[in-house]
Amino acid sequence: MAKVHFIWWGPCPATDDIASLSRCIGMPIEVANACRDHEIIFWCKPTAQFAFNEAIGDNLKGGMITIKGIHSIPLLAGEDLYTGDEKAWYDDAQENLQTLDALRAYSAIKDLLSLIILYKEGGFYMDTTMMIKNATALNKVLSETITVPKVVQIDGGVSHQVGLQTGISIASGTDGRVDYMPTVPLIDVWTISSPIKNKSLELMFKSYVSRCNRMGLFPGGTTGNFYKIIGRDEMTGNYRNDLIGNLIIRSVYDGLIGVACDGDETRITNFTRRATKIPQDQQNNGQYALADLGVNKFHAGTWRHVINN
Repeated sequence: MAKVHFIWWGPCPATDDIASLSRCIGMPIEVANACRDHEIIFWCKPTAQFAFNEAIGDNLKGGMITIKGIHSIPLLAGEDLYTGDEKAWYDDAQENLQTLDALRAYSAIKDLLSLIILYKEGGFYMDTTMMIKNATALNKVLSETITVPKVVQIDGGVSHQVGLQTGISIASGTDGRVDYMPTVPLIDVWTISSPIKNKSLELMFKSYVSRCNRMGLFPGGTTGNFYKIIGRDEMTGNYRNDLIGNLIIRSVYDGLIGVACDGDETRITNFTRRATKIPQDQQNNGQYALADLGVNKFHAGTWRHVINN
């Protein structure tokens, strides 16, 4: 039995706002109803836990979803992780979360939490803005033993140097002072799978926290990067999405290349699931298809109703 994790950090929409509510709980409900042999967990703010429990319960058809409120990152980590020298990482992550929450950077919070949850509990993380296209394929993959971490691979490539954390590289992924940066396949994180307490996931989490710290993304924090770029300013400016995207993607590259690939970036495709772009005229089914997992992925403006009116 696999654990399948969903995260929604914003408030629970009103029950009559079907479109918004579908973005939050449509996919978790689909998975719960179609994959009843597996454990489906929906993580949210504790203040939204009751509302989501009511909304999800009204739409389940025999499936089960456990709804868990995240009161703090140290509590989420638990006694087995929040101990000794490791406490500092989770304390810093909690401060990062507070700043990101104040900036309403909910997608960044989702990214950070997904790494902690997968490291602690293992299983699959999935974005809520997805749909099942092949329940048989999904159940088959969920029933297999997870032996290595895997993320999504999409068309294209980028340059990445493990551990590069200047302000420019954190915000944009590039740094003109570096003469050579290896080219790696382009990845995305709308689904990640990992064994429990996997070292690649641990490095991804620590890289994410370190990058946030160097950008000053904690209460009263000061920037610690070479270019003195301030993360809070970036999060309120034109490059907000670039910063959020690079925080997670670069951290995931660090973990995959630095641990799973043993420093050899050419092995990165051993730890990806290949997604294909859906033709423009068929994008009522999403923008990407992940055939081996039996799911499609939607992005902003392409969602559809999946729950009852």
